[in-house]
Amino acid sequence: MKKLALVIVLAFLMVGCGAQEQPVFETVGNVDYQGPERPAAGIIDVYLPDEAASQTMSEEEGVEVYNWDSYEVRMETQPSGDIFSTMQKITGLKADALTIMKQEKEDMTLYQTVWSTVGDEGILCGRAMVADDGNYHYCVSLLNPEDVNSEDLYARMVGSFQIRSGDSVK
Repeated sequence: MKKLALVIVLAFLMVGCGAQEQPVFETVGNVDYQGPERPAAGIIDVYLPDEAASQTMSEEEGVEVYNWDSYEVRMETQPSGDIFSTMQKITGLKADALTIMKQEKEDMTLYQTVWSTVGDEGILCGRAMVADDGNYHYCVSLLNPEDVNSEDLYARMVGSFQIRSGDSVK
């Protein structure tokens, strides 16, 4: 019996010897981690007819609005992130009310959608494209009355779309 008690005591001692002390982690409070700095945004280059060559109004910084005939083109750049909130900002509709098409192009992901809305002039049709390069959403939207065919104009705009660096001269 003494041997059994001795074996049990030795077994408990051996189990305790193999245990490692838990490491102590130091926590740091009040640190605001910013992550790596975002590169400078590029500039949207897209085909616009000669009548729209000059900017007609700008509602907010980073937004360019061009009007001619019965068309309105908006171009804006915003930080990358949730594509659905970007589409909602552009269209005024929640993402579940939109059909959003996704396409990979070079080093960007393109998202496109169409929608309609009622304005002072009647029913307006909108088309939008958002290019996501991982840092920014480059947004281009075209709005026109429903009786104006904008398919060719929009196709030409999307076909000519490119982002140039902000320090290059146009």
